[in-house]
Amino acid sequence: MTLASFDDLAVDDPVWCLASVGTAFRVAALDYERRLVTVAPQPFSGSGARPLDLTADTLWLLTKEPWDQVWYWPDRAGERFDAVVQRFVAAHEPGEIVQGYFLDTSVGAPNQGFVKPNPKTAMSFEIQRPTPGFGQVRVRPVAETGDGIVPVGPNVPLRLGMTCYRWSLSFGELIVNWSDFLRPDTD
Repeated sequence: MTLASFDDLAVDDPVWCLASVGTAFRVAALDYERRLVTVAPQPFSGSGARPLDLTADTLWLLTKEPWDQVWYWPDRAGERFDAVVQRFVAAHEPGEIVQGYFLDTSVGAPNQGFVKPNPKTAMSFEIQRPTPGFGQVRVRPVAETGDGIVPVGPNVPLRLGMTCYRWSLSFGELIVNWSDFLRPDTD
């Protein structure tokens, strides 16, 4: 469970941070005036991680739970990976054509981790039948031609991962659950 508020912390509390999964930290300082939390790696962690300053509005990056795998973490929207996958699967039937949009994840990218749907950076995919018991979303790249929709690649599983602190279903740098990556002020 991520932290609910700045007041849930005290100096020397052990914490873990999504910005450095697997590293044990401790709260090194609390700046109540600026609402800033400084966490420092525990001496025994041996991780080489550096201290981190987090603002009160990024406390979702911290937990007091000793999680060492990213799969346990809720993303910046508070969702776990399984909820994101289940919602996507429930919304799309096998045979349905969906779009994937490019998300620039380079340092300093102007999109700040949000997708702006653009047909010039899109690719189409046909949803495939799920493999029972595996929980993967499989797609096949397709293109629209004068003869209709034709396959242009193999049936492949989408990659499930955390992209810009949001759970993503992707084909390379193309985000297929792109509606989860719209700016909050976008309808």
